[in-house]
Amino acid sequence: MKQLTIANFHPKHSPYFYVIAALIIGSLLRVIYPEDMEWKADEIWNYTNGEALAQGQIPFTWVGMPSSAKVLNPGFSLWIFTAFGWFSASPIEMVQWVMWLNVAALWAMFGFVIWQILEEERSPWLWGLAIVAVNPLSILFSRQIWTTDLLPPLAVLTILGHWFRRHPFGAWLWGLMSTMIGQLHMSGFFYGAGLFLWTVWRDYKENRLAETAWKAWAIGTILGLIPFAMWLHLVIDTFGGAGRPILSLLFPKFYLQWIVLGLGTNLSYSLGKIMWSHFIQEPLIFGQPTYLIGIAHLILVAIGLKVLIAFIRRKPLNPPVARSLDFYFNAMGIGMGGLITLSMLNIPPHYVVAPFPFIHVWWATHLQNRWRSLVALILLQLFISVTFIAFIHRTGGFTDSGYGVTYRIQMQQKQ
Repeated sequence: MKQLTIANFHPKHSPYFYVIAALIIGSLLRVIYPEDMEWKADEIWNYTNGEALAQGQIPFTWVGMPSSAKVLNPGFSLWIFTAFGWFSASPIEMVQWVMWLNVAALWAMFGFVIWQILEEERSPWLWGLAIVAVNPLSILFSRQIWTTDLLPPLAVLTILGHWFRRHPFGAWLWGLMSTMIGQLHMSGFFYGAGLFLWTVWRDYKENRLAETAWKAWAIGTILGLIPFAMWLHLVIDTFGGAGRPILSLLFPKFYLQWIVLGLGTNLSYSLGKIMWSHFIQEPLIFGQPTYLIGIAHLILVAIGLKVLIAFIRRKPLNPPVARSLDFYFNAMGIGMGGLITLSMLNIPPHYVVAPFPFIHVWWATHLQNRWRSLVALILLQLFISVTFIAFIHRTGGFTDSGYGVTYRIQMQQKQ
């Protein structure tokens, strides 16, 4: 019988205990305190219209909520909340559907890795899942009645279909999900297009293009494009011609968001100035600020700089990135990222939610031989996430922040 020692539980030799623990904790952080969800204009619109359509109070529509660009979003972005509305009697119940679907996405990806990835290639996948499980913004984008929060479940289905694209059902699923994820959120169009273009390019170079079940893919794609075509017919005249500054090509924000999201240092997106006036002082001990959140951010930035310097210097990884994983890094980084950069769109943090979980797997890959830094990154992000959830629960949110006042407090104020 093999003797158990401390070495047996070293993260390098036995990642499963730590990864499963992170997934369990991350799952709990996604579903705890649903009444503390954001409750602003977008969430209210999605709930009220989804519920009304589910109850037959408004007619069926091919369009969804107006976007920030003053263009109506595709109808699928509303229908998905309509489906939740059939089984929800309150906003709390609806947001719980979003929360649990994100939990399911985490565990489905874990199951996929165990099922399909070779044992010797699993480590970065598993540690990437551990990072995304406890990542502050990934948790934030799992707790809202908002289309962005449903990108991870659809991304998992897209990857599953793509992985099995040589089988008819897999190719059909890939085609369908690649079109539907874009109708959920604009970033999904770039995600689907980037994955498709990189697949065609790579398979063509390797003379494997014919191996994909393209007929099944076409059927799935056409099926997904039907509601898209109906939406486009209705809104095409409302598209504006506003240009974007050419300087955005010189400052590709997609890659900046890739870095910041992976490090978990971007809660200022949600908290705004409250991040620097209040949250940075957390946690409070006997009412006194500790500034541990600020210290945690400084350490994460230091870890990130170390990784980025090695990446820029093209320091070889040992072991090298597995071929399948390298493909997805390129599809997301060059394919999706390149298309978004060329579009010259302004890229807020929620535009990099779609490549779930590959941003975090990328970071795990570049930290796989720096175990102390990897564990520190996970623990510090967990600390920030737990503190953030507790902070919002204790304060009830803030009117002068992106998060706003929580649903719970707003309902109490109405009583």
